[in-house]
Amino acid sequence: MKLSKATIEDYESIIAFYDDVTDRTPEMELYARWQKGKHPTHDGIRAYIEEGSMYLYKENDAIVGAMAVTMYQGE
Repeated sequence: MKLSKATIEDYESIIAFYDDVTDRTPEMELYARWQKGKHPTHDGIRAYIEEGSMYLYKENDAIVGAMAVTMYQGE
């Protein structure tokens, strides 16, 4: 597997990846906050890519994992 920073060219593939995972994972809320169309939003994914926070795991050029690495700005 290869870890790489996502680019805007990956955007549609990332959306398809998140949709596929949420469609195929019953009780997703037990494992992650992902909710199709609600979290992560398409605008949020685009923002993660544009700010350089989105990373992908790829195997044979197919996305097998995705994550946004961001800093928490707590109180």
